[in-house]
Amino acid sequence: MRNPLSVALLLLSVSVATRSGTHAEGFLNPAGIVLGGTATFRVDVEPAAFPDSSVEWSAEPTNRVEFPDAPIGRFATVRGKETGDVQLRVEIKGLSGARPVANARVVPSATVKADAWIIRNGNTWAQTEPEVRKLFNDANDILSQVGVSLSLDSIQSTNRPDWFNLTDPPGILWTANQIVSVTNGTGGLVYYFVNDIQRYRGLRSGSDILVEKDGSGRTIAHEACHVFGLSDIYDWDDETPLTLSPVMTLCRDHLPMDWGSDFETDGFYPPDLPQSNLVERLLMLGREVTNTVSVDIPFGDVWGVWYNWTNAPPPGGRVKSWHESLAPVGFFEHADPTPFLK
Repeated sequence: MRNPLSVALLLLSVSVATRSGTHAEGFLNPAGIVLGGTATFRVDVEPAAFPDSSVEWSAEPTNRVEFPDAPIGRFATVRGKETGDVQLRVEIKGLSGARPVANARVVPSATVKADAWIIRNGNTWAQTEPEVRKLFNDANDILSQVGVSLSLDSIQSTNRPDWFNLTDPPGILWTANQIVSVTNGTGGLVYYFVNDIQRYRGLRSGSDILVEKDGSGRTIAHEACHVFGLSDIYDWDDETPLTLSPVMTLCRDHLPMDWGSDFETDGFYPPDLPQSNLVERLLMLGREVTNTVSVDIPFGDVWGVWYNWTNAPPPGGRVKSWHESLAPVGFFEHADPTPFLK
């Protein structure tokens, strides 16, 4: 037990829980609170009989957010009043030691311009228009954690059987480069929906993004965050011997902005939660994990396995370098959607 009464466990910014169990009502404990909008935060308190009246929320500084309802209970709704960072704190009667805290930022809403092209093979479409719209709705549910939405301005299609499947030969990247030349200079993101991309759910070149039939709203949001500046993160990958140790548990150094506590040594995740488990919850996870909802967007960087590209003289060209360290996946440390706003 983490404290004498065993009453609290905070699900912080890195959390998949929602009030309804789906994305429909937005994410709990988001990293961003839209200016003038509301967001919901939750603390888990055990036992279930522990009274809501003994759980009280506050904010520091006090002027950045307000509580439209009484800030009492396991759930708290906050409204953004002034842009900037805010820390939400939870006082739980009978809980000794550290307090649960959540770091967030009040931000203006950011509406990003997006257009879509659907590749057809005769009368066979990679996606239908209603399917594409649903994918963008799902992506916007995910991106609501940081106050971003994709505005789908147009959906067009083109009949190109030679672009329908990206396989070797003639070469995935060769075909991808042909496809993304369809539209240029929109000022926003352009998504191209194809039937199959061998080995990938999505590919990106600048602000042009290809998505295969099995892509999801997560794919749409994941690739958008690449455009904004975030990297992939892994707990392991076939390309590198680096891997997170299965016995590595969470600590402040491994998620400094999302630790969930005002103490250095006592956070509010389960004490035995592996770092790899947290990494697999993240939107920027670079692979699919069965039975895991990988959609969380952390406030700050998270320790994991990641790579970057550096330029090298010919004939080497670009060099891919792998690291195990704090990965650049923190939205408010590295992401900038402003060049693509409507």
